[in-house]
Amino acid sequence: MLQKELTELHEERALHREGRRRRPFRTAALVGYTNAGKSTLLNAMTAGGALVENQLFATLDPTTRSVRLPFGQTCLLVDTVGFIQKLPHELVAAFHATLEEVGEADLLVHVLDASHAGAETRLETVHATLRELDLGDRPLLLAINKVDRCSPESRRRLQTFRPEPYLGVVLVSGTTGEGLDSLKSAIGEALARDMLAVEATIPYDNWQALSRWRRYGVVEGEEFASDGVHVRGRLPEAIVKTVIGEVGGEDPAG
Repeated sequence: MLQKELTELHEERALHREGRRRRPFRTAALVGYTNAGKSTLLNAMTAGGALVENQLFATLDPTTRSVRLPFGQTCLLVDTVGFIQKLPHELVAAFHATLEEVGEADLLVHVLDASHAGAETRLETVHATLRELDLGDRPLLLAINKVDRCSPESRRRLQTFRPEPYLGVVLVSGTTGEGLDSLKSAIGEALARDMLAVEATIPYDNWQALSRWRRYGVVEGEEFASDGVHVRGRLPEAIVKTVIGEVGGEDPAG
């Protein structure tokens, strides 16, 4: 019966992912030890409504919400099941089913509970789990959560904490909202790293192309001219040809 339910869950999540692929949204997955505050952080960043419980595996069915980033693009933020040490064999299949969303993400945001005494051990547990899932090479950000519970001395130490292989470290609190804007900026910068640099002129009667650029990519500069808006920025590879085709520009990949 459980195997059947896992198969159905796998098929359902596959359909959801296929639907999202039709839209060029980038995806960031929140990963971390159980009770690190991932669901609280998701709710704070997206006004979501994800289940928040102080118990193991409160999030087994991944929740996905959209979030507007400071650069203008929209990102899909995915809440995932919390990791634990020495995962019982009976739960391995269930974990793999729910963590398939992590494998599809463009960026992993590791949420670490700064107030827990065993934070360093949990940090390594998450890395070990990602390696087991063949995800050890995914781009990573570290969101050190619950800093509102830390002493001033601990906060000073965390401000200089820069472990490998993270692209960046942000101190946040899903409860008070501290650092959320910085985290959104860090996510936007990380997602823009592998976008293609693009320049094009968008005619004034084709605002749809500019709207798509702003929604799915990053606009780094705009200049209004007689023939349209000269735009410089970055776009996901999946939609470069679409947008460039709309404005009649050059394909930067060529």
